[in-house]
Amino acid sequence: MELNVDHKGTEIKLMTYRWEPEQDQEVKGVIFMVHGYGANAAQMAVVAKYMAQNGYDVFAVDMRGHGDSEGERGVFLSSDQLYSDLWAFIFESIKKFRINQQTTPLFLMGRSFGGLLITNMANTLVGKSMFKGVVLITPYYRLFTERLYEAYKYLVPLTYVRPNHLFLSEYAEMDPEYYKRYEQIFKDPRNVDGFTATTARIWVEEQEVARKSISETPLPICFLIATEDGVVRNDYIEEFSGLASHPQNECHKVHGADHTDLIFNEHYCSQMIRTIDNFLDKLLTTNNN
Repeated sequence: MELNVDHKGTEIKLMTYRWEPEQDQEVKGVIFMVHGYGANAAQMAVVAKYMAQNGYDVFAVDMRGHGDSEGERGVFLSSDQLYSDLWAFIFESIKKFRINQQTTPLFLMGRSFGGLLITNMANTLVGKSMFKGVVLITPYYRLFTERLYEAYKYLVPLTYVRPNHLFLSEYAEMDPEYYKRYEQIFKDPRNVDGFTATTARIWVEEQEVARKSISETPLPICFLIATEDGVVRNDYIEEFSGLASHPQNECHKVHGADHTDLIFNEHYCSQMIRTIDNFLDKLLTTNNN
């Protein structure tokens, strides 16, 4: 499915996707998924297919400049543009497929950078009233090195004069064995392996917003941590999970998994899917009582 979005007079097409339950299967709820930076919705397909088999209607989008969506690769104009795109994706999906928000529970699910964005969306006035729960897969609350934060004071002025100045992703410094293990990802022409000054600034500033969001949102949240994650800081995810106050919140560790294993390794991915499934089913049971 294609979605036309406009930001400050520039219209582009975003690719959106749907995985739906069998026709004779009762729909438990609807999940809106957001992928991580540099990735695309297709990388979440295994999770989406399983959740659809278990009765959830699942929607996903390729963020602009990612996957098969239009836009310069990896280029975000602003955080406003990012959130505007995601809300348009959600509202248009609801409208096109006539989802009854009064009778159908809606959930948010985000991975890595998508998890950061979802955290902040969940604490908006609309998010608080629209959704029944949130799933955060290795949310990007802090990068595993401090370089980004040490450079932040230089990033701000750079975004005014050279907003799309390109930096090489720190993935490039990882062990060659990592590349070999996930060769299919890095050889995918849709993969984004760099980031702009504006994107880096958005990361830092949205992470600061997330700290406030996570402590204020009234929605139940499931946090998923990969114990061997070398991309995001697990201590920050644990800290944020402690700031969230809903009594149905859960925080789970997938032992032995790294940032990518949770999506591409069958063993770790199956563990994660069962955890998500159980969490959402428990929310549905509670809401129905």
